[in-house]
Amino acid sequence: MQLYEIKMFLDENKEVYDALAECRRQKRAARRQLSRRLIDKSIVNKEIQLIEQKEANLKYQLVQEIHVTKAGRLRSIKYVNEYWVTYMPDDKRIRAKSKGLLYDKILEAYGLNISIFSVADVFDAAIEYKAQFGTTAFETQRRIRYDYKRFIDEEFATEDIRNVTNSMLRDYTSNLLHNNSVSVTAFKNYRIMLNTIFKYAIQEGIIIHNPVNAIPVREYSVLCYADDEYNKICIEEQRTLSFDEINQFKERLEWRIEYFPYYVYGYAMLFAIETGVRAGEIPALKWSDVYPTYIHIHAQQLCTREDGKRNYHFVPWTKNEKRKLIKTGRIFPMTDAIKNILDRLKAKQDELGIKSEYIFCNEDGSWIKSSNYERNVFKIFSKLGFKAHNNHMLRRSLNSNVFIPLGIPLTERARLLGHSVETNLRFYSYAGKDTNDEICELLNTGNVGRQDALNSSDDYKNYSNDEDASP
Repeated sequence: MQLYEIKMFLDENKEVYDALAECRRQKRAARRQLSRRLIDKSIVNKEIQLIEQKEANLKYQLVQEIHVTKAGRLRSIKYVNEYWVTYMPDDKRIRAKSKGLLYDKILEAYGLNISIFSVADVFDAAIEYKAQFGTTAFETQRRIRYDYKRFIDEEFATEDIRNVTNSMLRDYTSNLLHNNSVSVTAFKNYRIMLNTIFKYAIQEGIIIHNPVNAIPVREYSVLCYADDEYNKICIEEQRTLSFDEINQFKERLEWRIEYFPYYVYGYAMLFAIETGVRAGEIPALKWSDVYPTYIHIHAQQLCTREDGKRNYHFVPWTKNEKRKLIKTGRIFPMTDAIKNILDRLKAKQDELGIKSEYIFCNEDGSWIKSSNYERNVFKIFSKLGFKAHNNHMLRRSLNSNVFIPLGIPLTERARLLGHSVETNLRFYSYAGKDTNDEICELLNTGNVGRQDALNSSDDYKNYSNDEDASP
């Protein structure tokens, strides 16, 4: 077709093109719902099938006008050996695995590109395929989605995947590695994510060549950090929160507690700041674990997957006790700050008529899920622009900003945070009984002027060399 003929055809069929663009938008939205498990998978799949059927019908309207014989009849389209096949006016054969893809190729052959096979669209379709047919574990799918968000920028995401050449991907990868600190392991995950996209495109007949082969690990790993070197360049600002950041974090939590009728995650995060508990230990804490002078931390919530669904279990031991014969947990002194948090939470639950054996529970009394807790932590860190991203940052910060400047001995720091190196029952019991009151008093008095203590502490200045100081 001549250029003026293409323009005329596009103008005459503008409504069809707009409808196709709306179908693509609806499919992307449905796939996002599926990947985030917002609604039932069967409902989403049915919705996508209906959209694709509508899409195929719209494309067929265009094919009927353009793909005709000299007599004006539609050229033959047949299903042969698992492919839909047709012949162009020059007798060139075109085939595809589905009618929709065949229509795309027919229109493209006439100079009319209907579907834009963007990298983002193909990625969504690939993840949907893996979720639907169970070809990849859920955790692997989640990691692939994380790597996509980490490594693929908006410009590359909107690129038509059919136009991605070897040289284009090599240039994109080189710029990515030069401008970011990427470990060898992270680069391998980057390639796995790209292979997920391009292999699916090959499977669906969108492309015939995989450009990921043009970025071999051996050649590009020289631009990456070795994994141990990468860990060293993660400066402490990325691993802990400063006093100013902790205060910003607390202010944001207090605002959310005040704004929302019952923001239990706010209380949980304030509690984590003061105790350094693990994310999985928070949901398992019960009111029966709270004593006048200490809190008994001895259980955690574990998550397993069965038949594609998450199941949460209560187990009566902490992470570092998994392989121990005797599982007694650990005790943390009841400081004034901790007591204030728990008293406020209990008063709010009484006000709303919430009854539960769990301290941090939902409005119906059920325990919160650690995944939801971590998601709330990440959300607030992101809104504040912190490099920190998970609950473990609070554990490190308590150890580095409070325990070390206050001169709490290494063995006691390890005990309070539940380090595996200090779970020997005899030593644990001795330390727990003889020093808990002293540490509680130290923490209470240490809340005043912590910044001055931090700035003047030689122990703190050198804590990065203390391998046992961080959890």
